[in-house]
Amino acid sequence: MAGNKVLLEFAGDASKLDKAAKQSTDALDDVGKASKDTSEQFDKNDKSSSSLLDKYSKLGNAVSGAGDAIDQASGLLDTFSQIQNQSYETSQRQQRALNDVAQAQEDFNQAIRDSKQATIDAGQSQIDKKQADLDAANALKQYNADVKEFGAGSAQAKQDQIDLSQAKLDGKQATEDGAQALRDANQATIDAKGAQLDLNDAQREAQEAEGGGDAAEVDLD
Repeated sequence: MAGNKVLLEFAGDASKLDKAAKQSTDALDDVGKASKDTSEQFDKNDKSSSSLLDKYSKLGNAVSGAGDAIDQASGLLDTFSQIQNQSYETSQRQQRALNDVAQAQEDFNQAIRDSKQATIDAGQSQIDKKQADLDAANALKQYNADVKEFGAGSAQAKQDQIDLSQAKLDGKQATEDGAQALRDANQATIDAKGAQLDLNDAQREAQEAEGGGDAAEVDLD
């Protein structure tokens, strides 16, 4: 597997940076050559002062050219750095957008599961209410029988009263569970709609992010 690499293109001319660097090197070579020529000029007494001044002028022009080339290379290096930053920002935007898509999808899935669970809870609460009503009826029937047989103050009658109270409380709890299940179902519906809207936005952002980065191509093979 090849190593990670990042291919960058400077608005269709990827050779600008190398070209500017070469220009800078050539210009510095000119400086060295002009300096050597000037030194040799000092050793030649048969040359006129005007010729010497001409050499100084050439040396100055060479130095100036070197400075321009270096400035150009520096400017292109700045552009290279900016493109690197843009590539990083584009990659980050894409990754965050894709993560938002995954999160929105998970929120939607969770909302659907909550809705199904709320439906089950509502059905269970209805069964619990029926069972509680039946337990209450049986407890009352048993209480009347035990009072008749053992008396109102008997242990059997007292236990029947406890059973009756418990059955009534179970009925109230079942009713509340049913109401809560309904609220959970409504909330799950709202959450599912919100998750769908978030998913739409996240997918759009992911598509826009994928289309960004005009001057950068990232190869991570």
